[in-house]
Amino acid sequence: MPAVEALEKHFDKICNDHGPYLRYRVGMIYPNGEAPSDPRGTIEHKLTKPSTAMVKKFYLPARNVQLGSLIPDESSNEQLTLCEAEYSVPPGVRNALYGELLLAMMHAVEGKTRPSIYFGRFGEDKPFTFNVGEGKYMILLRIYRSAQNKFNPIYIRVEHEDEVKYSVIDLEWKNNIITVSLLPMEKSDVPEFLVN
Repeated sequence: MPAVEALEKHFDKICNDHGPYLRYRVGMIYPNGEAPSDPRGTIEHKLTKPSTAMVKKFYLPARNVQLGSLIPDESSNEQLTLCEAEYSVPPGVRNALYGELLLAMMHAVEGKTRPSIYFGRFGEDKPFTFNVGEGKYMILLRIYRSAQNKFNPIYIRVEHEDEVKYSVIDLEWKNNIITVSLLPMEKSDVPEFLVN
């Protein structure tokens, strides 16, 4: 599959009881203008700002998953929560200097209130979030091979109507597989600034 412009369908989702609240993508980044030897199996995202013209981004195809959603367990006839998704890094982009986890707001739906979402990591002083007023609809997080630099998990606070829920996104890049996981958390297990 040749590299093509990124489309909405190339995002996977993160959800809770109220449905999807985040979109995400995993990609390979070439920061110095070089391109992969063979971009097949990726989706190229063409950057248009002059300040980023040298950066080349090649995202891995979406798996059509919703982390945090309930899925049937055929062995027990019960529902299980989908907690992780694996993304195989194609051979032609394995030489990327680093990768990226892109978190994006869900599109507004008429008649539905968009939840408030805050992110944070242990070792930081305050939360970060999207800023619609400034046109900030995405958060880009650099990722490295696990042998180089372990991913610092991202804790999430989601406020929807009168309910607050916490979860954590973790990521591992090992043996050309990137695993994105989502686990529910208690408020006692997240950075204190996300609770207050």
